[in-house]
Amino acid sequence: MKVIINLIYNMNIEIKHIIIGVLFMKIQDLIYYRYLADCSSFTKTAEKFYVSQPSISIALKRLEEEFGTQLITRDRSSRSFDLTATGKILYNRAGEIINLLETTRSDIDSLNSKTIELGFDPLIGSFYLPKLVPNLSDFMSQLNLVEESHLDKMIDLLRHHTISIAIVGSDTSQFLDKSIHHYLIDEKQFKLCVAKDHPLAKQEQVSVEMMLEYSFVAFDHNYVQNNIFKQWAKNISLDISKVTFTKDIQTIRTFISSGATIGLMTDIVFQDDPNIVMIPIEKAPTLYISLLMNKQDNLSESQSEFNTVLYNQVTQQ
Repeated sequence: MKVIINLIYNMNIEIKHIIIGVLFMKIQDLIYYRYLADCSSFTKTAEKFYVSQPSISIALKRLEEEFGTQLITRDRSSRSFDLTATGKILYNRAGEIINLLETTRSDIDSLNSKTIELGFDPLIGSFYLPKLVPNLSDFMSQLNLVEESHLDKMIDLLRHHTISIAIVGSDTSQFLDKSIHHYLIDEKQFKLCVAKDHPLAKQEQVSVEMMLEYSFVAFDHNYVQNNIFKQWAKNISLDISKVTFTKDIQTIRTFISSGATIGLMTDIVFQDDPNIVMIPIEKAPTLYISLLMNKQDNLSESQSEFNTVLYNQVTQQ
């Protein structure tokens, strides 16, 4: 209750008055009301919540009495109804109230949880986690790894406090989202990847002109590398129809090592592969590896301790 009271205290006066009123009525009435307005059926609403139809009517009546207003207008001929102007206001505010209570419950559950969440790009994690895990042994029994290779989705997880910390790759060394702390860990230059017996394999450096006659393989839209590759391809006027996109790293490895295609990758992807040669290129794009932390202050004790240890480790390397 203290959490809810503090949240209410910081709200504007209009919403504050409504929520204070809600605390003295049944929250379930608002849930019924929202669903009733969405489906326009007392019968469907009753079936949804496994209650009798009169229970829905009584809940509606309680709300109308509480706010001293008519919330719906009925059309007896068509057995339908519309929300009144005040009914629409309550519909919108009820959504805010229900979301607030659900968020509060989630925050409290997170605070009491002993599970530790770490978000990471699986491709990047396979390179960096082996270096980090030995120093995180005290947390391993509680650790839950949240894998997400799409940068925007990972940022959404941070922004919505689903996770509080993540290791990601991106095409920029700066993040503009003020709700997220950003710490640069490493930078990886992209290189041309070819089979060991490919005509370009013995080159010390490859120019754009030398690459354009070959077909490429690249990561698909699920990976941040896809954005980097497409921007690079645009810059060098590479015909995108000559590119095969895939989400499977083994497919990329097979295509390149067989000589069927070439690729643009970092050494994170191909670590000591004897069948693939990596060659520097002109104006190579960069993959930035970063630690991201949201500015969440209601972390559990174990999550907070883990975040501190991981932050200290990656920033001191």
